[in-house]
Amino acid sequence: IGDFAIRSEFLTGMMGDTSAAALRIIRLAVIAVGGILVFRGEMTAGSLVGFISLLTSINTSVSDLTRRFIPG
Repeated sequence: IGDFAIRSEFLTGMMGDTSAAALRIIRLAVIAVGGILVFRGEMTAGSLVGFISLLTSINTSVSDLTRRFIPG
């Protein structure tokens, strides 16, 4: 049972780290693409800020939900 618990802790930690890294990459991509669109005049800066805020809100909600089902 001890080995299983250690393995479970390790995998849970790895999943958390991987998902956090993926969210950072997604956020960086949104900022980069949005910045290009704003620079080209195809999107307003306010729209970009609003979209980033929405993305952050969704990420926070999903993160809170997963913490309830997968305690770390």
